[in-house]
Amino acid sequence: MFSVYLSVRHSSSEPAVVTEAIGLVPDESRTAGRPYGPTGAPSRSSAWVRHVGPKDAVARVEDAICEIHKSWGPAVAAGLNGLRRHGWTAQLVIVQRIEGEDDYMSKGISLCRESIEWLAQAGASIDIDQYVL
Repeated sequence: MFSVYLSVRHSSSEPAVVTEAIGLVPDESRTAGRPYGPTGAPSRSSAWVRHVGPKDAVARVEDAICEIHKSWGPAVAAGLNGLRRHGWTAQLVIVQRIEGEDDYMSKGISLCRESIEWLAQAGASIDIDQYVL
């Protein structure tokens, strides 16, 4: 199974800046210096996160990734790119959990041309994490 999400980060600015710039509401956010997570330790950076597809349950990653450029469109990409001037970084994160060698759902990850173009327009990088459980 896969998790796919867009993560937008900054060393100190408020996550609401991202919401205002791109017109999407985050699924998760945190502000630098404020308590975060189970320990309540101060967050080292601000983060704005929006999941693509169901959280922790994406079966066909290519469909989820293609949904980005189809539903978010060029205005969101332009907004994200504009945030770069203010120190924000955007990253598409793909997490693959492989449940042993016989996991029939384990497969490669493909990105359609339109999604790659959208990520380039947004100035976003890609992070792929794979975990064998």
